[in-house]
Amino acid sequence: CDRCCYACLKPIGVRPLEVKTARKGRGGSAQQQQPGRPSGNPVETLRFQCPDCQNVFCADCDAFLHETLHNCPGCLCSAA
Repeated sequence: CDRCCYACLKPIGVRPLEVKTARKGRGGSAQQQQPGRPSGNPVETLRFQCPDCQNVFCADCDAFLHETLHNCPGCLCSAA
């Protein structure tokens, strides 16, 4: 999936939806549920792709992979 980080599964470039729950109106009947809208939360759009295995990583995981782990988990999984 190119919409989420391969390492932490955090969505990348996709806004989470705000879903409103149905509330009771004045007459006691439930109002219709409104469709979800993009929330005001910031969206992480910066993503990095491994040139060998083509897996996508968020900025935090990419920094961890380069600075600490020094290996791509996608390449390590496919090297069996």
